[in-house]
Amino acid sequence: MPHDLELAEHYQKYFYTVSANTQELKKLAYQLRYKVYIEDCQYNTKYNHSTYNAVEQIERDEYDDDALHALLFHKPTNQAIGNIRLIPYKPEQFDMLPLEKHGNLELFDEIDRVDVLRTRQGGEVSRVCLLKSFRQRRFDQIYLSGTTCEVEEIKSDRRYPINYLPLCLCLMALQYKYQAGLSYSLAMMEKPLATLIRHYGIQYRQIGPFREYYGRRAPFLISRQGTYDNLLPGVRKLFETISEELSCDAPAAISSAAQTVGNGA
Repeated sequence: MPHDLELAEHYQKYFYTVSANTQELKKLAYQLRYKVYIEDCQYNTKYNHSTYNAVEQIERDEYDDDALHALLFHKPTNQAIGNIRLIPYKPEQFDMLPLEKHGNLELFDEIDRVDVLRTRQGGEVSRVCLLKSFRQRRFDQIYLSGTTCEVEEIKSDRRYPINYLPLCLCLMALQYKYQAGLSYSLAMMEKPLATLIRHYGIQYRQIGPFREYYGRRAPFLISRQGTYDNLLPGVRKLFETISEELSCDAPAAISSAAQTVGNGA
């Protein structure tokens, strides 16, 4: 990649992952989701089952208490910019995962009906979000497609040549799958995100058609072990860095700053 820093080194210089395992950090995750889904994407006006509290400015639902949450921080501003959650399937807690409840069974191909989720080996990754200013930039698709462009043009973006932050969120979910002992997870993804993470080695199988579900998305089943074995060397190093961070307590500076959601940089 045309950059002075390797992937993991660039990440360590500018970003940090924390496990949102305290009430303060979870609230920050809900606030970030509110900013992205309600304020930026306006899901409250587009979809009937958006779950939010406008007074507290949080977005959350009945699955959050049983989920594992993680936050991505921007080091220069010490603010949260990204979020994911993993919901392990727990039949004693709920009989359906969110995609089953809200996505309806026609979401899945007949051969891949939700019985594949009816074990303790599966779960669902959802609430994957990044602040608007940290999402896809105009050179990302150029880089992924291999189209020739001037290196100076790419450097003028001031950040890494490819936006790898969605990959970071996926790697957080992968680590949580190891932690929860899950072999696979279900996720709804837009085509650009699916293309991006496959570029880095994330292994998945599309198990249903693209359809309208908070945008044009399709359901994918993501393998834990197959993914780890297929990760590019630089991505595996990034995964190990993120895994180590998730296993530690949040740094004091981040814990004390866990009151605000970033606005981007």
